[in-house]
Amino acid sequence: MEIMEGYNEKKYQSDEDSDPDFRDDDKQNEAMQQYRDQRLQEIQEYNELPKYGYIKHITKQDYVQEINDAPEDVMVVLVLYQDYIEESVKLVEIMEVIAKKHVLVKFVKSIATKTIPDFADAHCPGILIYQNGEILHKMIPALTELGGFKVSVKIVEWVFSKKGILECDLEEDPRDDLYRMNITKTNKGDRNGDGDESDEEEREKKGYLHTHHWSSYKK
Repeated sequence: MEIMEGYNEKKYQSDEDSDPDFRDDDKQNEAMQQYRDQRLQEIQEYNELPKYGYIKHITKQDYVQEINDAPEDVMVVLVLYQDYIEESVKLVEIMEVIAKKHVLVKFVKSIATKTIPDFADAHCPGILIYQNGEILHKMIPALTELGGFKVSVKIVEWVFSKKGILECDLEEDPRDDLYRMNITKTNKGDRNGDGDESDEEEREKKGYLHTHHWSSYKK
C-alpha cells in the first residue's frame, strides 16, 4: 500500500510538471497576485493624497496659505466672482458640483475685487489655476471659453481635462452641441430673412472660439 501511495504521489507530481493546464494555472495565479499587489499599492497611494471635495471661500489674506502653500503638485482652481453677477453665481454653483466629484483638486473662490482691487466686473467670473504656487492657466473672463451662459458641469470638466487639471470620461466636447444648435438657429434665421451673422461670428459671440490670457492680473 505504501508503495502504491508513493507511486501515486510521484505520478501526480509528474502530471503537474508536464500538464500545460497546471503551468497556466500557476501563471494566472501569479498574474492575479501581481494585479492585487499593484491595486493595493495604488489604493494606498491614493489614500495618502490630500483630498478636498468642496469649494472654500478665501480672502486676500488667505491667498498665500491656501494657494502658494498648497500641498506639492496639487492643482488649485481659484474662482474670482461677484455675488451680484448672475453668471458668476452660476459658475460657482457648477464648481461646487465639480469639487465634490474631483476631490484631488483644490477649489477656492473669492470675491474678485476683495482679492484683486481693480478686477473689472466685465471679467467676472474669472478662473486662475495654480500648481506649486505658479499660475498654469488664466481664464479671464472664464465664460468666454466655457460656452457663455450655457456653461455646464460637463463643459467645465471637458475644458479642465484638456488643460490637465482633472480627468473625465467624456469623449466629445459638450460645446459642440451648443455650436450645432447655434448653426440651426442661424440657418432658420437666414431662411426667414433676419439672420445676417456668419457662422464664425455666431460662434465668437457665443464664446466658443476664443481664450483670453490676461497678464495684468497678478496675485
